[in-house]
Amino acid sequence: MKTNATIITLIALLTVSANSNAFERDSLVKGTEYSHGGFGGFTTKTTNLNGKTETMVGGKGAWLVNHNVYLGMAGYGTKNNVNNTEMDMGYGGVLAGYIFNPQKILHYNVELLVGAGGLGDSNHQNNNNCDDPNGDAFAVIEPGANVSFAVTKYSDVSLGVSYRYVQETNQVNLSDSDLSGWSVNTSIVFGKF
Repeated sequence: MKTNATIITLIALLTVSANSNAFERDSLVKGTEYSHGGFGGFTTKTTNLNGKTETMVGGKGAWLVNHNVYLGMAGYGTKNNVNNTEMDMGYGGVLAGYIFNPQKILHYNVELLVGAGGLGDSNHQNNNNCDDPNGDAFAVIEPGANVSFAVTKYSDVSLGVSYRYVQETNQVNLSDSDLSGWSVNTSIVFGKF
């Protein structure tokens, strides 16, 4: 009798133990395994500023989740000539995007930069083109799309377009539309995709 009770107790413990490993809690949001990575690199933008073609240089970096969704920062800058005055212009902000078909050699993405920028006299003298002699700050929103080519497992080269919306400039001789415009972008980024 004692032996039967011991065997029954062991079987019950093994059954409870086996069932506890298979337990999965129901919840509104199901948990899944996510892969994480990131990338960073350099970008050039050919764009129109105040009726002139200019080249902006900069970079971007982002945290990548599940090979598709990324969130990071980006920034770009240039020098240009406005009414015979050498001006510095730069902008940057938060960058968010989505990569379609990241497993393919040729893939594409859409992204959005939301941030701020500044325009000032590069000679650090009083700026006659701006109401504020220390320079001008403005808001920027820039949606874009890129086609990328996976050169190696850890690097991509891309070509894309974006449109820069500039708002709240405080310029005497420049409007928001003079600083807004299309850009043709080339990038090289390195990371874990």
